[in-house]
Amino acid sequence: MQVDWAFYYFVETARLLDPLVQLIGLGISIWAYRMTRKVGYLIVAAYFFLATCSLTIIPAIRHALYERRHPRTELSVEEQAQYTSELMALQWKYFPSGPPPAGQLNISFPFGSILLVTGIWLLAKCEARQSTGQITRTNAD
Repeated sequence: MQVDWAFYYFVETARLLDPLVQLIGLGISIWAYRMTRKVGYLIVAAYFFLATCSLTIIPAIRHALYERRHPRTELSVEEQAQYTSELMALQWKYFPSGPPPAGQLNISFPFGSILLVTGIWLLAKCEARQSTGQITRTNAD
């Protein structure tokens, strides 16, 4: 079964959605700090910065350190052929009718992060409007 190219790109894009939301949250919290000068927005910006780093930079560093500690050994052509034949023999032993169906793919959608970023943006927008002296709508009955 051939994987549809659109589905493949959708899955790859979905993996980048959470770091993208965190990066947008970082930008919004820095903008909010610059507009209102409240230290709380800097703390939120630090959170978004650490979240972005933990999703992008730290896995790459961890992978590079692992590769440095455990270098790969290249297999010769004969060893590769032997490995492939042993793997096929095991597959036919346990799955004589063919390989099992493909596993389940979980795609996480960062609803919580999106709500947090939206809430901070709306709060900062309201505070920035109030600090610049714009009149807000009130119920004056």
